[in-house]
Amino acid sequence: MTRTALRIVGCVALALAGGAGLLSPTAAWARRPAVVSTAPADGAALSTPPDRIELSMSGAPDPALSHLSVRDGGGAEVAGGDLTAAGHVLRRPVTVQGVGDFTVTYHVVLSNGEEAVGQLSFSVGTGAPPAARPANAAPETHQHGIDPLNAILLIVDGAVVFGVLLLLISRPGPRSQARRRLSGRDPVAE
Repeated sequence: MTRTALRIVGCVALALAGGAGLLSPTAAWARRPAVVSTAPADGAALSTPPDRIELSMSGAPDPALSHLSVRDGGGAEVAGGDLTAAGHVLRRPVTVQGVGDFTVTYHVVLSNGEEAVGQLSFSVGTGAPPAARPANAAPETHQHGIDPLNAILLIVDGAVVFGVLLLLISRPGPRSQARRRLSGRDPVAE
């Protein structure tokens, strides 16, 4: 094999190894933080209304970037007050009036940038657990748009990596330059 072919094979192997690392389910970016426990628990049948919702997380939540809503069976918001965090616990006060099923939808961002999204439900005063959600129902979540700055930086990073790979492939090796000098063709003068 020639040096150029070896360089191409090496670059392709390096790109494949890097891609495999990024696509690995054990990659750091693929892991999601866990909700360790909730108060009230998912599916709880409460006799008295809670005064707050608590999510215990596997890491420290950032209340400024997190969202938590609590809605009654008619879709009216019953959560009030700001989200607060103490250690790994995220809290939000609620004012639950009446009986029925309530749904908590959350999007929690941890201080290290990881995110957890989910939904839980509980009932108050009915004596029965809340109605089961359909198994294929996705939790109600809000959507964040694509951050334009990060999108531009990702495109620039990809262009830089592509340019470096092109330079590595097309750059003549030191032996090629020495052969040209010995043959009378000076690559610097060309």
